[in-house]
Order: sequence, then structure tokens, then C-alpha cells
Amino acid sequence: MQNDKIKLTNAYIETYVLDNFKELSVKKRPGVLICPGGGLAFCSNREGEPVALAFNNAGFNAFVLKYTVKNGADKAIDDGIEALKYLNDNKEKYGLNSIVICGFSAGAHVAAAASVFTKEKPSGMILVYPPVSELRGSYDILANIDCNTPKAFIVHSYCDKTVSVEQSLKLMNKLYEKGVDFESHIYHSGEHGFSLATKPISAGKENVYNLANKNWIDMAIRWISDCIADIEFQEKIQKEDIPNNLMHPLINYLFNERIINAINEFYPKLIEENNSEQFSSFPLGMIIIYTRDTNLDQINLLSNKIYQIEKEL
Repeated sequence: MQNDKIKLTNAYIETYVLDNFKELSVKKRPGVLICPGGGLAFCSNREGEPVALAFNNAGFNAFVLKYTVKNGADKAIDDGIEALKYLNDNKEKYGLNSIVICGFSAGAHVAAAASVFTKEKPSGMILVYPPVSELRGSYDILANIDCNTPKAFIVHSYCDKTVSVEQSLKLMNKLYEKGVDFESHIYHSGEHGFSLATKPISAGKENVYNLANKNWIDMAIRWISDCIADIEFQEKIQKEDIPNNLMHPLINYLFNERIINAINEFYPKLIEENNSEQFSSFPLGMIIIYTRDTNLDQINLLSNKIYQIEKEL
């Protein structure tokens, strides 16, 4: 896993980027940008790394935004907008096919405002007990929701005494009015800040964990897979797809320096890693598909190049 700190102008992003091991054949994954709560006074750890790891466990890449605190809503929202732009600009670097922003409490306010006001729209937003109109600032979320607002997944508790469920009801009404797709889960029990509603993040409060609320993360993951994007896998190449001239043992190609250079051009270090008595007797094409991330176009280009070289002999 890649755990890095990416410095933004006034904030930073912690990355939870999964390794793409060859045996998994993963090509691209959804990415989730997480904005923890904390009343704009701090970024709650209970709504940061544990949530990132839950999305990792589903095969998604995750990013936790540590936005500006103790300086008002606008500064934090500016950080959210910048973070979305950074991830959009670096989709290829992180192997992302989509970006979903997920916020909790004050972080949900940041996530919703960033989604509404940014040009770099996320594919969707997950808002958990969101105070969409309670925090003071110049970004009026409800007034600016329109048909271009990203689809939403909304979670709240009827018994929330800190952020009234009315906030989510207002949000849903506005989304419905503007024709924006959403899914919502309003639970009966659970105090504000239940996060994943699991024992490890409960701080020992029994009214936080082992509630029905804890299934929201599974439903959010399913929502992303069904409504946003799912994990994409590399094209599966079969033995029958390999051109005939690549089905000779690797050792047969090592007599010609031009062929060696061609192999190294397409698959650097392949010869170096397999030029032993144990492996050099295997067909070149089989070595390629079992040891390299590749595709049929690349294999066929190498095949044609070797064919031209051999034709000139």
C-alpha cells in the first residue's frame, strides 16, 4: 500500500492506495476522498483512517483530507475543492476510474459544498449526518444545487441531537426538486458521530456500536459499485491469443541483438529476469503474459517487429 502525505496549499491528503499485484489483474479502481468531521475545530481520526481502510477492504483506493481547521467553513471548503482537483489531475497516477467524496458532519458540509461549487465534479458524494445549512460561510449549498450536482448517498440518524435529521431531509428534497439521483438511509438510533458504528472506533460508548447503522458502509460500497464505477480488470490474454512466432523458447531469441533490443523495448528487464536455465526454455509469449501487465496490441507489435527482423536474416 502507498501511504503518502500530499501537500496542498493549506492542507494535505493522506493516501491509502492499494498495490496492484500482477495476480490480481486490477486495471483501475474507484477512489474515495474522505473528509472527517470535527466541527471545523479538528479532523476526527475516527472518521479518517478506519473509513479509508473499510473502502480499501472493498478494493477501492482511499484518500483522507486533513483540511484547514479553526479558520471557518470557507477555508475548509477551499481545501476540498483543491483536493478534488488534485485527484482529478492524478487519476492515472492512482489508477482511478472515478472519484467519490465522502464526508462526516462538518466534513460532509465540506464534501457537499466542494461537490456543488467545484468545476472538478466528483462522480458522487457520500454524506453522513451532514449539516448542509448550519455552518456559516459564503458557500450556500442548498441554494446552489442544480441538475449538475453529483448523485448522493445520504446517511443520518433520527435521534441525532447535534445535527438534526431535518438537514438531510432538506438536502434530499432539494436534490429531488433538481432531479439529482440519490439514495438515503435514515436510522432510528445512533448518536451523532457514529462513524462506522463499530466497537474499535466507539471510544467505549455502547450507544455508538453494534447498531443497525454499521451496515451503511456496506451499502455505500454497493452503491459505488452499482451507480458510480466498479473495479476494472486487465484484459485476460489466453495462450491461443499469442502469435505463433512468440511461442518459441526465450533462449531461441537470444542469438540476435536486434531481437533482444526489441524485447527490451517492449518489456524491460524481461530477459534479465528470465535468462536462466530454469526459465529460458519457456515460450517467450507465455513468459510475457505471466510476468508482465500487457495487452494484445503490445504483444502483436512485438510479434510484428520480431517477424520483420527475422525476415531480414
